[in-house]
Amino acid sequence: MMKYLALYIFLLSNWSGYVFAKEAFLIDQFLKEVQKNSILYQQTFIENSAANVNSSLSLNDFNWSGLVSYNYFDVEEVAFSPFSPEKITKSTYNLNVTKKWEQGLTSSLNYTLVDNLTDYPMGTQLDYLQPDLNLTLSTDLVQDVFYRKSQAQVDQVNSTLTLNTLQMRQKQKEILVGSLLRLANTLASEVQLDSQQQLCQELKSQVNKLYNKSRSGIVSQRDYLLSLKKKNNCFVQINTIDSQIKTSAASFRVDYGLSYADYKNISLSAVTDKVIPLYQQQKQTGQETFDVNATLNMRRLTQELESVTQQIKRLGAESKPAVNLSLTLGAKGLDNDFDSSHEDVSELSNPYVSGTVSVDLPFTNKRKADQLKAMSLQKQLLDKKIKVEKTSQTENFNNLKERIELQLQNLELVDKNIGYSKSALRVATKDFNNGRIDFLSLSEFQSQLIESEVELVAVHLNLIVDIISYLDHYNFFERYY
Repeated sequence: MMKYLALYIFLLSNWSGYVFAKEAFLIDQFLKEVQKNSILYQQTFIENSAANVNSSLSLNDFNWSGLVSYNYFDVEEVAFSPFSPEKITKSTYNLNVTKKWEQGLTSSLNYTLVDNLTDYPMGTQLDYLQPDLNLTLSTDLVQDVFYRKSQAQVDQVNSTLTLNTLQMRQKQKEILVGSLLRLANTLASEVQLDSQQQLCQELKSQVNKLYNKSRSGIVSQRDYLLSLKKKNNCFVQINTIDSQIKTSAASFRVDYGLSYADYKNISLSAVTDKVIPLYQQQKQTGQETFDVNATLNMRRLTQELESVTQQIKRLGAESKPAVNLSLTLGAKGLDNDFDSSHEDVSELSNPYVSGTVSVDLPFTNKRKADQLKAMSLQKQLLDKKIKVEKTSQTENFNNLKERIELQLQNLELVDKNIGYSKSALRVATKDFNNGRIDFLSLSEFQSQLIESEVELVAVHLNLIVDIISYLDHYNFFERYY
């Protein structure tokens, strides 16, 4: 599929003056019109955006989060002694900000203020404000510190986003290739239609002559009846080709939002005359190798391998024991005055430290371990797929060079064959008119000419596609995307 995209881009950039006979700018507008009007093309952007959103969901773990809360507590107690509280009224204000970092460390800054009023029997009251400001740092000593789970998670997302972009480009190229391939095939049908129409007109004239000869007894009634059948079959073929063209033109509008009528004046032979010198120029550089890793498909496969590698790193970390460490550093204050109580905090009059270590059981996460095995197998498959792709592209490149040379020879040979077929048909027509050959023999000469013309169109198309594919191996078209 890559070679057809290259064909399209090259047509866009270099062949506008050769391909369209009426307006040179139409080829330049073709890509823009497909991009603008094709729903399939526009859909790739939406699909890519959706894929990026889904791929980025796990990055929400690294966003800032906060909490603001208020709690009010009011209760009346039964005082059993002068020292037992009779009524407690307490308001608690809390503000928390938490952030998880890519290095695997989670920080949480927390501020709490308790406003307490306690009534005791005999009119005694305890009124105070208790602020608490602390910072908590937590991490997983095994998964994050040693195996860098969080960093692998971020790297996996970034790798997947890049892969999504390459996949979008691949789809867009396939759409552009499809539009050009549809156009080229329809134009080939137009050539067949023209040739078939010429043949049918000749057959129509020959049928009329056979009719007169059969009535005069010069030829048998059999030849006349066979000519009628041949003529009818010819027009059936015209209707079939014409139907195919109309179907293709209709799908061209549906798939790409374009009218085929605006692009039907293309000369494939002029295109061939333009690409052959480019192939010859590349050969003259003496560069016999190409960078196989630079092609879009190889970049996509390599990026897919990178994404899988990052997933393996993350799953490898998650399958290890979870040893969680939490350390809290803080300071408290106590006073019935707001400023005084917070002065205790700012001056660290009442500092405190707390730490926690916990281990999750069981030590190994079996689900993650199984996912790791599956992903490791997928990586092995991708490694082999990349090796096969490299070999395939290298072999294809070598095959292209040989095939192009053969196609160049075929182009000359088939072109000569058309000349021979036309000359032979002229002689056969004279022989038919003079009664030297019958209608069936004449039809054979006509069929040979049609076959040669169709073969010439096929050679032109194959040669264009092969040369463009050959040039694409050298990143000739990188400037256009």
